[in-house]
Amino acid sequence: MSLLRRANRGELPPGPGVEVLHRLPRTEPDPEGRPRRPRRGLPREPPAAPAGVQGRTASEAYEAAWTWANLEFLAEAAGVCSRCSAALSESVTVCESHTAEEDVCAACGNRHAVQFSADCPNCINDLRGPFVLKLVSHTELLAFLTAHGLNPVAPSRDSVAAVDAVHMDYEEEVCSREPFEARFTFSADGDTLSLTVDDDLQVVDVER
Repeated sequence: MSLLRRANRGELPPGPGVEVLHRLPRTEPDPEGRPRRPRRGLPREPPAAPAGVQGRTASEAYEAAWTWANLEFLAEAAGVCSRCSAALSESVTVCESHTAEEDVCAACGNRHAVQFSADCPNCINDLRGPFVLKLVSHTELLAFLTAHGLNPVAPSRDSVAAVDAVHMDYEEEVCSREPFEARFTFSADGDTLSLTVDDDLQVVDVER
């Protein structure tokens, strides 16, 4: 069993529990027949290259893998392919009958109604997941995390769960489907940050 999987299963020394949400690499053809490798979610159980675990404890390896994966998400949130640096093609989907009372929606299978996609036109890198994936590199969200003592780029293992909670335990309000507009509200220590996003997937309003 890998060190990272053992860390997430709670079989390693102290550190808060971390909810597991897999990034699932797989190969799928795109409309032109090229194999593509979509990745899903946030780095709750991040992938680790062999070099990433050498000379590190299990916790250190987890931190390194989380940071490595997170840096990819930060690039992709900014519209840059983390594999080849090409400009990504971005889109959004909204579940029309979303109910997540049992943690995930029966209609779409997701926890959040608004889902973000980023496809690279140059290589096989694709990304799928909750809309926060588009917001993780936004200055206001980075500043919000930092103001609460959380490192949004390379957190220690003791604070990974807190960063993940801000990223994933957010509220969403779909204001309009056509054109798209939605408000995403993040929380930390009783404070909130609301980001309103328009049809161009740009933040047009910030409220704290």
